[in-house]
Amino acid sequence: MMKTNSVLVVLLMGLVLCACAPSTPAATPTPADTPTLEPTPTPFYIRLQADGSGDYSTLAEAVEMAPAGATIVLGLGIFQVDEPLDIGKPISLLGVGIEESAIVCEAEGYVVRFIGDGPFVAEGITFLHGGEKEGDAVIVESGVVDFNHCRFAGAVSTQDESTGVGLRLLGDTTGVVQNSVATRNDSAGILVGGQARPRLEGNSCSDNQGIGIAYLDSGGGVAHNNRCLRNMAGIHVAQQAQPTLEENLCGANQWDGIAYWDQAGGVARRNQSLQNEQMGIHVNREAQPMLEGNVCNDNGRVGIAYTGDSGGLAHQNQCSGNQMHGILVGDQAQPRLGNNDCADNRQVGIAFFDSAGGEARQNECANNGIAGIYVAETANPDLMDNYCHDNGEEEVRDLRP
Repeated sequence: MMKTNSVLVVLLMGLVLCACAPSTPAATPTPADTPTLEPTPTPFYIRLQADGSGDYSTLAEAVEMAPAGATIVLGLGIFQVDEPLDIGKPISLLGVGIEESAIVCEAEGYVVRFIGDGPFVAEGITFLHGGEKEGDAVIVESGVVDFNHCRFAGAVSTQDESTGVGLRLLGDTTGVVQNSVATRNDSAGILVGGQARPRLEGNSCSDNQGIGIAYLDSGGGVAHNNRCLRNMAGIHVAQQAQPTLEENLCGANQWDGIAYWDQAGGVARRNQSLQNEQMGIHVNREAQPMLEGNVCNDNGRVGIAYTGDSGGLAHQNQCSGNQMHGILVGDQAQPRLGNNDCADNRQVGIAFFDSAGGEARQNECANNGIAGIYVAETANPDLMDNYCHDNGEEEVRDLRP
């Protein structure tokens, strides 16, 4: 009996010890990290009416109070600003259309100027410099821009060409200007200067007293499918500018359709330069562009002219129906002319005058009034494998001794 009790005591003591022993808790499962989603910013809109009944009474006040990234929506009518309007933050101006929404300023200087990184966006608005004081319509000093279906008009230049520009793009400006109108400005419709590199697409730059599109300084970028009609000159590239000009129409301008001056260069490809009073394309001074696949027809004097000390390459261009020559090379110019079609010009297909040189290779000159190729006695070009036929007086008139 004692033995049995002892066994029971031992068993009871074991159970008590087990019950009192601390137990190791089970590991708590760690939930997988849930990615934090950044909230999509809510667009901030400010709505203005021309009679002052919108969110703010004036456009100037709205610009001052708008947070970065806001969109200012303009209703119908004219939004008059008493002083030039400076914008220094990302902002969008959205109008109803260029016939319905206009920002107008008659003060000297400009209507709107943007300074900053951008983007500066404008759509469906006319920017009009009113009155007779000197000024531009819009100036962009830097940053990224997006102008779509806008109009830039009325810029005034009373003494020189430092003012009077519809849209002036300077500094390191990039972005796009598209489907817009630059008209009735004293100096230029659109000017690209500084180191700006915008894309100009589908714009009409016509009926300006000066130039349709001007490139100055080291400006560049692309001008594609623009119309430059009835200006003093259609497109003017000067100083060290190097734009790419593609598929633009430059017609009925008082001087030249496209002009290169100073040390300018770049590419002009598949443009049409028609019925200008002087030259279809004029390359002057020390300019060295590449001209490829352009149509320079029915101009008052010459299809393509090289003067001064200019040069570069003219390849696969068509120069027909011009009142004097298809291609003229004068002064000390030294271009390379290859595979151009110079037909049906009133005088000569390709003419070399003065001390001009360079080379003419594999060009076709047909049905010109006097000669296919003319070389003055003081000129000295290399003529190689050109095809001259059916010209009025002789195929090649080479007066060199």
